Amino acid sequence: MPESAILKEPLNPVSSPRRDRRNWRRVPMKVRTRLLDAGGTEHAALTVDVSSGGLRLRTHANCSPGDEIICYLEGLGRVKGRVIRTWSNGLAMFMDAPALKRDRFADQLTWLLNKTVLNLEEERRAERNMENGSIKVVCEDGREIDCDIIDVSVVGVGLKTSSIRPLIDARVRVGKREGRVARYLPSGFAVDFTRA
Repeated sequence: MPESAILKEPLNPVSSPRRDRRNWRRVPMKVRTRLLDAGGTEHAALTVDVSSGGLRLRTHANCSPGDEIICYLEGLGRVKGRVIRTWSNGLAMFMDAPALKRDRFADQLTWLLNKTVLNLEEERRAERNMENGSIKVVCEDGREIDCDIIDVSVVGVGLKTSSIRPLIDARVRVGKREGRVARYLPSGFAVDFTRA
C-alpha cells in the first residue's frame, strides 16, 4: 500500500486488542513549529508525531485542554485546532479541518517523508533565473508581506520573508501578477502564477 494511502486511511479500532481512539495513523516526525496560543502569544514548538488528524508537540506553551490554537509548521503550513491533552513539556492537538485539507496535508506529509529517502526533486516547468530585490505580496485578506525575490520564471516566483507566510493554495498578488501559494520554502514560499 502506498505511503499516501496509509497516511489517509483511518485506523480500524478492532484491528488491535486494545482499542485505539485515534482515527489517523501517526508518523514520527520532527518539524519546527510556531504555536499561537488562545491569547495570541507565539511559542516555539517541535512536532513529535504528525497525522492528518492532529499533532503531538513539545513546547513550553501554557495551554489547557479545549484551548483553540494555531500552528505554523515549517514545510507544511498552517493548521488550526484545539488542545486535547497536555503534559509538562508538550501537548496534543486535534486538527480542525475539512476532509480536503486533511488529504492535502497527508500528501504534504508523504512528500516530506519520501523526498530524502527517494532523492526526489521538485519538477520545474520553466527555467528559473536568480533575482534579487524586494517586493510586496498582498494576501486575500489585504495583509501585505515584505519579501525578497529568490528566483523567478514565467510560471512562478520563489520568495523569502520573515513574516508569517500565507496558507498553501491561498490566492496572492505579487507585484502586478496574481497566483497561488504552491509550497513553502525553508525561509519563505513559492507562488505559481498559472493557478491564479
